Amino acid sequence: MDIPDELLAPAVAAVRRALAELDGSEIPARLRRVASSSARHLPAPLRRSVLGELDTSEWMRARARECLDDGDEPATRVSLLFLERPAGWEEEVRGIVEEVQARHQQRAERRWREAVERLEGELQREREALRRVRQEMADRIAEAEAEAKAAAADRLRRSDRRARELGEEVARLRAELDRVEGERDRLEAELAESDRRLADLRDRLRRRRRAGEDPSGGYGWSLSDPFSLARDLDRLVAALEIGPESEEGSGREAPAVPTLPGGLRPDDGSAIEWVRGRTIPMVLVVDGYNVAFELADGQPDEAVLRRLEGGLRRLWRTAEGPLRIVVFYDSGDAPDSVSTPGVEIRYVPDADDAVVDAAASASVPAVVVSSDRRVREGAEAVGAIALWSEALAEWIDG
Repeated sequence: MDIPDELLAPAVAAVRRALAELDGSEIPARLRRVASSSARHLPAPLRRSVLGELDTSEWMRARARECLDDGDEPATRVSLLFLERPAGWEEEVRGIVEEVQARHQQRAERRWREAVERLEGELQREREALRRVRQEMADRIAEAEAEAKAAAADRLRRSDRRARELGEEVARLRAELDRVEGERDRLEAELAESDRRLADLRDRLRRRRRAGEDPSGGYGWSLSDPFSLARDLDRLVAALEIGPESEEGSGREAPAVPTLPGGLRPDDGSAIEWVRGRTIPMVLVVDGYNVAFELADGQPDEAVLRRLEGGLRRLWRTAEGPLRIVVFYDSGDAPDSVSTPGVEIRYVPDADDAVVDAAASASVPAVVVSSDRRVREGAEAVGAIALWSEALAEWIDG
């Protein structure tokens, strides 16, 4: 039966406590490395050894049960059932797993709804800002024309020359009106495109729900479509603030070595979205366990590592330009590297040094993700962009 590792964490901890109470001769052979490990959190291979021993050894399950307190938390209930194995325990565990997954699903849908509501609010605010700009320009034009007519009537009585000057001023104001109206039409077209994208997003969600699909992907919700909408809204805001000469429409080439644009924070998920939108070849070097701890809000397990690697594959698939992704994990027991679609996973004795070395040896601009300040400073020293682990965790959970 496939039980998520997070729900068996209390059972694994109980085994470690039980092993600490045994003599060396009493410890099963496959658990000796577990008994000798001083790590606060067991690596994945050792956790699998513990669960394999529990699954086959009734004696080990009994010793672990003695070291596990009762409780109502889902993980404690599942661990107790796994150790005691009363009649019908698998069905009861399956029900708890489905209950936990349902709660994850509800949280994911709630985050999606909040994201949509936030984007709708931003869109409404931009519409209101455009309406105010239109009204202000109309008022200014009406006032200028009224003043021009009054001045023209007075000056015509005194001088034909002055009347010609005022006529030229009116012509200039009308040219300005034409320019403003052209800008208004452009902004209206961008608003219409944003409306179309939002409607398309809603329609796809309705189709997925009618088809019975899980839009969250199991444990987290994918917001790649809302990010696309957010990107369009950012373009609209940029157009309102700085006009048609913004970066997106200027036609200028991006610099060969990228830097974070002004306003982007290295600990915010928008920095990862900026990386995703670059069209030049880049490499993303990730301190794996750093990001996993952020995603798990505590000790990461195999489910968290799968969620991290799934999020990185999604980033690779949706990147605008060629993006290579390399993840480093601290481990002396795993193979040197694992090949997965879009993401290269490497197990090394020291992930910190490996991350900096990979950034230094990259032949294309590099972006390093780590919560370790020494790693970030080392990456910046070799010319890489350094982002916080919180940025990638937020993008994946977004």
